[in-house]
Amino acid sequence: MTGANEQERSSCELCIVLLVFAKEDSQSNGFCWACEKANYRCSVVRTPESALECFSEKHHDLVIIDHRHSRHFDAEALCRVAETGFHR
Repeated sequence: MTGANEQERSSCELCIVLLVFAKEDSQSNGFCWACEKANYRCSVVRTPESALECFSEKHHDLVIIDHRHSRHFDAEALCRVAETGFHR
């Protein structure tokens, strides 16, 4: 049982998370904290352009986009661009 837990833990340490938040607040800080606690590597960006650039460089395992402040950027459009641009 211990071997399986160690293997699972080591694979989690390889996870890379991209957080796309227009501004720093308690939500973005909470996600960063959770990534640190899970031993995930984490990138935080503030604009759709920097999100696409960062994703194209690192190919993150998980992308979390804050859609609460839609006036800053269109999260759904960002998803569509990333999906069509990187999965051809």
